[in-house]
Amino acid sequence: MTKQFVFSIFASLLSLICLSCPSGGDGSENNGTNTSTVDERATITFWNESSYEVDIYKGFNPEYFDETVWLCRVDAQTREKKVLVYASSDQVMGDTFFLRYKRSLPPLENPNGISTIPPVDAKSDLSNIRFVVEKNKTYPKTIPQPGQLQFANGYVKIQNQGPYQIEIRNGGIPLHQLGNDSIYLASGYMAYYEIKFNRFDDTEITINHLESFGTSTVNFPSFSMERGKLYSFTVNGSTITGPTVMPLSIN
Repeated sequence: MTKQFVFSIFASLLSLICLSCPSGGDGSENNGTNTSTVDERATITFWNESSYEVDIYKGFNPEYFDETVWLCRVDAQTREKKVLVYASSDQVMGDTFFLRYKRSLPPLENPNGISTIPPVDAKSDLSNIRFVVEKNKTYPKTIPQPGQLQFANGYVKIQNQGPYQIEIRNGGIPLHQLGNDSIYLASGYMAYYEIKFNRFDDTEITINHLESFGTSTVNFPSFSMERGKLYSFTVNGSTITGPTVMPLSIN
């Protein structure tokens, strides 16, 4: 009888322990007291009224920081993009959403056909959006058709008329072609290269470390580069001619 009595008590305790455990072994259900899983982000719906594809950067000017601040891209067809963002850390100043309108450079006619270049960044500082983001709020925001647009960076067009493929380097670092990301420019071909401006208030920078590398290294002449202008060079072995300068159409 004593053994049966002890076993009965043990079974009762085990039953109580089992009943006290929550249902669902994955822990997905809770009583709402665990606030760490509550999403308090705000919802922003961007509506693109412009005729351009637009990249949006949050919080920091993309010309000062890397692309980890990129938020989303809103195209000119579907026009709408909904994103979740955290509340502004500064509830007085808020956050700035920097808009970069995507513009295409003129296509290049190469031996293998017409090379279409992916769009690059143009900016209109008057179109940036600034407001205080509060948690759990919903905001509709319109991307306007920009007024005066300006290309964010400078561009170089290289035509390789020499017998060998070449690399274009800036400060010893190979530049990647716009469009195919290759560092090699074949004989008889043309390509665009982007030169980034490090500061948004710089309108002109000096280029004095540009070079062509093939069978030997040939330095380009030093020149001043302005935003929104295209600088064209011809490379023929050890001879470099240029630049010819052309303003890029923004329309």
